Amino acid sequence: GGYTGTLNRAIETFDADEEATAVRARASKIIGNAVFIASIIGVLSATGLFLFGGKMVTMIASKQSAAAFPYACQYLRIKALTIPPLLVTFALMGAYRGYKD
Repeated sequence: GGYTGTLNRAIETFDADEEATAVRARASKIIGNAVFIASIIGVLSATGLFLFGGKMVTMIASKQSAAAFPYACQYLRIKALTIPPLLVTFALMGAYRGYKD
């Protein structure tokens, strides 16, 4: 009778909750990996730009802009500090948009 239907609905709800918990756990693991990878790539990119920014400026700059060379190098080094947090922010924004879907 009536108890069987109620019991079946309770079991279905429990299964759905269990599945949702598993999906959330898997999504959290994926997001954690994405943030970790974004951090590593950001640190490597920032380090590369910090170390080789001067060489990049000399490849791009002309002889008329030689006076701006120290300022350009300083600008690139300051901008290099923003790369890791920026990449982590992009990873988290993607995760947030994924949760909304």
